[in-house]
Amino acid sequence: MGEAPALFYAYDYHAGSLSLREYHCDNGEKKRYASEADLWSYASQLCCVIRSIHGAGLAVGGAAALNPGRLIISPGVSSPGSVTSHMNRLRLAALGTLDLLHPDAIGLMGPRSLASAQRDDLRAVGHLLATLACGSSQTFADPVTLAQKKCSAPLGRLIVGLVTDRMPDCTIFSQLLAPVMSDALESERMLSDYLKAELSRELENGRLLRLLVKLAFVNDRPDRDMHKEWAETGDRYIIKLFRDFIFHQHNNEGAPVLDWGHVFECLNKLEVGVAERILLLSRDEMSMLVASYGDIKHCVQTAYSDLIKESRCLNSKARWQRGR
Repeated sequence: MGEAPALFYAYDYHAGSLSLREYHCDNGEKKRYASEADLWSYASQLCCVIRSIHGAGLAVGGAAALNPGRLIISPGVSSPGSVTSHMNRLRLAALGTLDLLHPDAIGLMGPRSLASAQRDDLRAVGHLLATLACGSSQTFADPVTLAQKKCSAPLGRLIVGLVTDRMPDCTIFSQLLAPVMSDALESERMLSDYLKAELSRELENGRLLRLLVKLAFVNDRPDRDMHKEWAETGDRYIIKLFRDFIFHQHNNEGAPVLDWGHVFECLNKLEVGVAERILLLSRDEMSMLVASYGDIKHCVQTAYSDLIKESRCLNSKARWQRGR
């Protein structure tokens, strides 16, 4: 492009997304007719988006921006027992391009007022819902009338009210969606609880992983210059026996014990440092030690701190020698 001025738009990428036309209107294997629950969901999401944009003193762009080809639907997270569909997150695509290419269409320039452009947004939502209710990309002579026959009376009144300018702003639009908004809010709260529970599980996994990494750094470490048997003496020997206690046990028949519950229980008790005492036995059965989880936790922290101190010391010494 040389030195020519250019403006670039950057948008988030949502994997697995489809346009509403691809998902609901075009013929193909992925086509899915929009149910009434889908239409109510789209209406509530579009109401929230338009209300936010109008509240900022802007307009979306009418039918040029609010049509099945310019709206994408993304996979959503569904909590167990949720009745919402898998593809349930509606997003505006190419948002902001009309502001630059056609500022007159959204009331930023020219004789057209912003209020008129905002009413176009509401009309476009009505036509969009009617098109999705018809379930085809073909042009109908009167999709609104056909949608009224297919939809329930409340949804039909909503579509007609949007198309015929009976809703001058999003206030009345949101009032008609109040029952649906309540259901959506309850669904979002259920989803929030589900995600919090999943996040707490991941936090638990991360906590135990950090503990396992510390144990792996200390156990059977061969590269200690100050003491060739560092990992076999002092606190490190207790850690080695504890490692065998967790992972290397055998049952009465001599078979390896692969009990994940035992591993999680031991690691959790070690992380907390409980006072419960356990018997640690060496592999040759010549040494037995009794230690609490709190004692072992102290050993792990001490040994890991020693490794950190030595690593910093040796790195500093190497940097000093290189700088001479």
